[in-house]
Amino acid sequence: MKNVLTTMALVMCAAYLVAQNPIDVTEMTVKVSGSSTEKLHYAFEKGDQIVFSFSETNKKPVKIVEIKRYPNDTKFQDYESREVKSKTISVPERGIYEFRFKNNKPLKGRVCKVKIQRIPASPETASFNTGVRYETRYDTTQYSVQNRVMVRSDTSVVQLRKETARVSTLSPTNIDIRLPESKFYPSSNSPMRAKYVASWGYTLASGDTGMTWYKDANKRAKTREMVNLATNAGLISTGYGAMGVLLVEGVSLFSNPPEGDNVKYSIRAYYNDGTNIKLAGGNSIAVCEKITELRKGGCTLKLVNDNWVNGINVYVEIGVLMVDQEWQMQTEWKDEITSGEIPVMIEKSDNLPVIREQSQQDNGLKSRQMILPASNGDQN
Repeated sequence: MKNVLTTMALVMCAAYLVAQNPIDVTEMTVKVSGSSTEKLHYAFEKGDQIVFSFSETNKKPVKIVEIKRYPNDTKFQDYESREVKSKTISVPERGIYEFRFKNNKPLKGRVCKVKIQRIPASPETASFNTGVRYETRYDTTQYSVQNRVMVRSDTSVVQLRKETARVSTLSPTNIDIRLPESKFYPSSNSPMRAKYVASWGYTLASGDTGMTWYKDANKRAKTREMVNLATNAGLISTGYGAMGVLLVEGVSLFSNPPEGDNVKYSIRAYYNDGTNIKLAGGNSIAVCEKITELRKGGCTLKLVNDNWVNGINVYVEIGVLMVDQEWQMQTEWKDEITSGEIPVMIEKSDNLPVIREQSQQDNGLKSRQMILPASNGDQN
């Protein structure tokens, strides 16, 4: 009987010693690169005492040394720390704890000696598995952006001039052309309303032969409208027929000029510094052209009669294609999907050992660490 009691006492004493003696969770060297953070995760059982020790091998300070119950319940935090000796933390409930080391020096790394132990509350929890595994979790966050969206765009042909000019044999006839002013509100960089010159064109027709050529082009334009091939803006019906088709669609309905009394012409833009640029020119009985080089300001149309005997009548038409646009700010909702790894406690069905490799790239330095379970026992 005495031997039985002695054996039982020895067993109880051994169990007590097992429960009170620290069990190593990990003992490792952690390299913290410049301007980076390293994290370790381990699971602990209810009633455990965590014993944490840390030292920087070169006695250099580490900006933050922190222990927290994952994810955000801080239990210990030290700033500009060079060493922590046997810091003890009580574990009220089973959970995962994070050990974080932050280095704020951009060019200098830190080398840390880390030792983590646990003192179990009872012999029954001594074999608790402190290892964790990592799962990828996805999170969707909605955010709004303001977009500038065009809600209206209208085109119209504005008739600047429509006249018959008499060109004598003695001197040229000059006709000033002033384009409409373009307007942008509130600014031209990102307007909410804009009205501007997109292009403009001119028609010249000398004498009766030229006018017949011009009228034939307008007849073709009207036929084009009747077969539903005219522009959407309805320019043909406003009387700008062939000119409107040329300005909006860039399609010329004019045939080759006929023979008759020709007229020499040129269009030039003059500037305050004395320079000028030639926009168009030629010698013809009839002509219709589109101009995109000049969209603001003015220019001069010069007509010259090379017939030394008789003056000529020249039909002149100037049309401008105006664009009127409007924008509104509209809210667009977008989804931003982020992913990240989170530590998860190992269940009985999980395969062991669990190995995780951490890799962090910063300033050309790369560090890796491998986390193994403290033991291969099953969770309680």
